Amino acid sequence: DDDDDEEEEEEGGGGGSCEWQAVRVLRVVTVKIEVARTYRGLYQSVDVGVVVSMLTHQVVHSSLHSGIQEARLLLKDWLVRLFVCYNQNVNGISDQSQACQVDFSFFKVEPLQHVARYVFAMLKHELLSLDHKNPDQHVHLQCLFTSLASDFLSKAFYPSLTAFSDADAVQAQDLFLDQMSLTYGKGPIFLLDCFTGLFVFYSQYAVDLEMPPHKDSHIRKVLSKIKKSTPFLTPKVVFCRHGTGDARYFEQHLLEEEDVMGFSFKQFMSSVMKDVGAEIGIPMEAEVAKLEAQQAAKEIETTECAAAPQGSGTLNAAAS
Repeated sequence: DDDDDEEEEEEGGGGGSCEWQAVRVLRVVTVKIEVARTYRGLYQSVDVGVVVSMLTHQVVHSSLHSGIQEARLLLKDWLVRLFVCYNQNVNGISDQSQACQVDFSFFKVEPLQHVARYVFAMLKHELLSLDHKNPDQHVHLQCLFTSLASDFLSKAFYPSLTAFSDADAVQAQDLFLDQMSLTYGKGPIFLLDCFTGLFVFYSQYAVDLEMPPHKDSHIRKVLSKIKKSTPFLTPKVVFCRHGTGDARYFEQHLLEEEDVMGFSFKQFMSSVMKDVGAEIGIPMEAEVAKLEAQQAAKEIETTECAAAPQGSGTLNAAAS
């Protein structure tokens, strides 16, 4: 070792040419984080993408050691406990007389408002499927999803849906994955990004619009940007129109619908509400029935709007 040091000193000193060596450096960054003084302050500081990433690591670990069924139960139980803690510590729910005040939308804490949908999407995803026809594909998903950054992981579970009024103008973003979003999405063109694929869907109200859009259009630029920024793979781009065979590739990602991969978001939340009520000691049957009645009314209205002629007042009202 001493001889090597002397040789390096001779090579690097006295005006002679020196040799550059790669050195591994550990950079330590200190960040000051304010301590939350209330439960509401704690919930307000949540990064939902990081929560999804942590849950993914936990359910993968649980599925490997205790089985997928146990991982599914633990994931749902975590959401139930989150609702219970939120309603007790932030919403102030303490007895049966406050059943109508139990909040299942995290109304007072905006960062948590999409958590239930992410948990719902995780339970419907192939990663936690009880029927694995391809074990190699399942292992691939475990490795991939535990390696993804939180923003890409979030849309791999719950794809992002954007509405366009035409190929050059965004109309609405972050729409829910259901038929109501297609009816009230305020745009005849929809872009769905599910990490592995990009689906451009032309609804029944886009019959006069060019498909695919021209190369200089805004939607083409968005597609190109997403493809370049996506890690590990290049998303497949699919252009499809309502009523055609290719439309199924888009429609199968409307996760909140009952006919897509099993249970609907409405059914999932009804089950969660009953479990939360059991934990708090408040019967929730009446509130569940009220929610189901509201959802049924919305579905009827959506069906009527979708069936209306393009020039009718019903459609114009839905698009306004």
